[in-house]
Amino acid sequence: MAVSGNVAPGNGVSAIGTLNVGSTTWNGGTNLFQFNLASSGSKSDRLAITGTFTKGSGSTFQFDFMGSTPTNGTTYTLATFSSQSGFQVGDFSFIGLTGQDYTGSGFTLNPTSLQFTAIPEASNLLVGGLLGLGLMSRRRKQA
Repeated sequence: MAVSGNVAPGNGVSAIGTLNVGSTTWNGGTNLFQFNLASSGSKSDRLAITGTFTKGSGSTFQFDFMGSTPTNGTTYTLATFSSQSGFQVGDFSFIGLTGQDYTGSGFTLNPTSLQFTAIPEASNLLVGGLLGLGLMSRRRKQA
């Protein structure tokens, strides 16, 4: 199977889907994936490839998370495959996360899977923590 353009395994944020395919060549484009926070664990749409996942002729291999808000620090398995050919972890990019600045997030390319770990930008966590400490300090002084 050759893929060019959008692939969307799921059907809405609450309906996480798995698309089962044979060997696949991804010629670039955007995959539309979502996270499901209504269930426990690391649920996301998934591309299940029974053969080889091959890098095709494209230059953009992007995941659009379509406004999903991932659980911080959670690793989501986006694709499973028997083997992969030609991809480097730096080939993949993402857009469409909400809730925080997730520029610290990234992909992991294993021998049989592609995973995404949601990590918010450290400066956002620091600012949030400092604001929280400031509010606690102010409340103690008022008491």
